[in-house]
Amino acid sequence: MGKINRTAKGYFHDFDPYTLHPTKKAATTERSRLSKLTGVKKRAPRVSTFYTILQDKRKNDPSKFGSVPQGPHTFPHHGIHHGIIEARKLGKLSEFSSVIPSPADYNKRVNKEIPPNHTKRARAVKAQIIFKKRFLRFDQLKKMKNLPEVREIAFAHVINKLIQMDPYGSYAYKGKGAGKRALKGKGESSLLPLSSQIDLPKTAGFTDMSGVTTRSQTLLKTLKKFGVK
Repeated sequence: MGKINRTAKGYFHDFDPYTLHPTKKAATTERSRLSKLTGVKKRAPRVSTFYTILQDKRKNDPSKFGSVPQGPHTFPHHGIHHGIIEARKLGKLSEFSSVIPSPADYNKRVNKEIPPNHTKRARAVKAQIIFKKRFLRFDQLKKMKNLPEVREIAFAHVINKLIQMDPYGSYAYKGKGAGKRALKGKGESSLLPLSSQIDLPKTAGFTDMSGVTTRSQTLLKTLKKFGVK
């Protein structure tokens, strides 16, 4: 049996982390079916963040990472994951365009938080390059109609990656990284309102705190369209 994960809302497997199943058996059956399709890949919903790219000590390209240290999120990871699942069910993945900046706007965000003289500038530039490549893929898939199943999963995954790469989506990446207190579990739950789980500590070190707040509010508004609150 392959890798099956459980959330409070259901089960998902590593060939398609963007579909929930009512039982572990159902997830296992679907995993077996998908494994026979051409082009299917193993994926994890916890993808690299801006924190990952700036803080991870491994030398391989962060774009290749699967399960990675994401750092402390400003907006709960589980809310974004569940939102992508529900948007896919409704055929509305393209509506995540409202929370994904263009490459030009992304560069502005990164440059605000990591200016040219910053010690982590080289990694910030790498993030900009990775984001642009992923955005082009997102834009390509968004324009296609009637996506086959494997590409639809890829579309959901690139949306997840782009949202998580936002410099407003994680914090404590400018210095040595987050301490144990910031990284430990904070009682996040899909059974609680997302608005009560937004994490914006005063010590986060953002240059543009208003931008971070606006992003969180836009995410809340977008996810509400899909029944995720």
